Amino acid sequence: MRKERNGQRKNIESLPSRLYTIKETAAFFGVEEHVLRYWEKGTSLSPRRMPSGSRRYSIDDLKLIERIYYLVEVRGMTLQAAAEQLDHPDLDVDLEVRERLMKVRERLTSLRDRVGETYGIGPEGGTTESVPRDE
Repeated sequence: MRKERNGQRKNIESLPSRLYTIKETAAFFGVEEHVLRYWEKGTSLSPRRMPSGSRRYSIDDLKLIERIYYLVEVRGMTLQAAAEQLDHPDLDVDLEVRERLMKVRERLTSLRDRVGETYGIGPEGGTTESVPRDE
């Protein structure tokens, strides 16, 4: 699951099984390309190299990047600390719980929007209809 910065979630499992360029991978995770190269130097991330030298990321690489992203960007760990935690069994539990919470959040947001549409309540709790004033 990826991409909280703009509120949209993307599921790695739903992506076609192919190799992704560094540009596509960076865009998917909302990071700069140099960040992926840096993570490659400090962790077990090792994308396939083409004869031209360009990197290609597999679905398994994307899953590893998701773990690195979570530890570094979300939990605030240094890359070295994240690299040490990548194989920790609790990390999968953390990611699974986080994914479930994101689904609950989406559902609650959807319900809030539906209630708002039904009763004319805006996202900040105010009414969307203009209230006539007594003169």
